[in-house]
Amino acid sequence: MQRGRARFALLLFVLTALAGCSTTRQPEEGAYYLNDGPLSNPPVNLDTLPDAKPKPEPLDANANKPYSVMGHLYVPLTHLRPFHEKGVASWYGRRYQGQPTSDGERYNLWAMTAASPILPLPCYARVTNLDNGRSVIVRVNDRGPFLSDRIMDLSYAAAYKLGYAQKGIARVSVDLIDHPGSYEARTDPPRQEISDIGELVAGNWYLQLGAYTNRDDAEHLLVKARQVGSVVLTQQDGIFRVEGGPYPSRVAAQQEAGSFGHALGLDPMVILARP
Repeated sequence: MQRGRARFALLLFVLTALAGCSTTRQPEEGAYYLNDGPLSNPPVNLDTLPDAKPKPEPLDANANKPYSVMGHLYVPLTHLRPFHEKGVASWYGRRYQGQPTSDGERYNLWAMTAASPILPLPCYARVTNLDNGRSVIVRVNDRGPFLSDRIMDLSYAAAYKLGYAQKGIARVSVDLIDHPGSYEARTDPPRQEISDIGELVAGNWYLQLGAYTNRDDAEHLLVKARQVGSVVLTQQDGIFRVEGGPYPSRVAAQQEAGSFGHALGLDPMVILARP
């Protein structure tokens, strides 16, 4: 759906410019922007709709190539790895019902799916509404949104379960599920087990403070983070990451997370660097 949605994003840009606004107009409470609402007869069981079930799937090489929309270059991830991001999520509905997604499937606004500019396709992610604490798991199979302040477009069903379908947008956190085959088995491992593993893997623990496609944004955070503690800037697959560390164990990383979080207004994620 990349081409069609890119044209739609361009239309939004033109309409915004004509209106003389500096930012894209947000949907009002209870309103659907450009009539992109649900179909007239929604299913009655949306509240009980199960989350997407993570499973190993081969990545689509064509859907994960670098691409450009409205003059901005996007470089998607090409493999599964720890990824955490916070920002604004929107949703897309009947205007795209039945249209092909970026990996060749058909969009279904009643399915638990989502679109991301850079996550590998297909993949699974946990999305949490930061305003109400609700959380869902979605299958990411499309590209978008292409507005600078958005990090994900969810299906109507997923947005409904997260509690922002009427509002139109929400502040969310997105966590890539990097081991879909074993996700259910390792959802809530015992705390002692985590600590033991952390002590055995020396010097490989980090705090992910931010992930950006723009190096300037990453370096801006890097300057501020250096006033708090030891940080590094890494680049992989076109993503610039600001990370605190390294730390000798997961416990040590968790102890420093509070300092970074309080000083920078962030929610650092503890990650294990892999070879």
